[in-house]
Amino acid sequence: MGIDPNDMEKLGKKFSRLDPHTNGSKLPRPGGSGLGLYTYKGIIEHHQGQLVIESEGLGKGSTFTLKFPLKKPFQELQS
Repeated sequence: MGIDPNDMEKLGKKFSRLDPHTNGSKLPRPGGSGLGLYTYKGIIEHHQGQLVIESEGLGKGSTFTLKFPLKKPFQELQS
């Protein structure tokens, strides 16, 4: 579906929802309370993680990436 660049700052804010009619496709956006990403982001940040959301715009898809710190450097985990 993609995300309008003007809407990126709204994501992850409490009760924030994107306009269901501006998703760049003929598919309707799912409804919701606007608490899903807000809650998800809070849990990730509680664990010192980061939620990164990227989109090239409407109709171009989106990428959601979770980043968490490792307790040990990656090289130590492999040995």
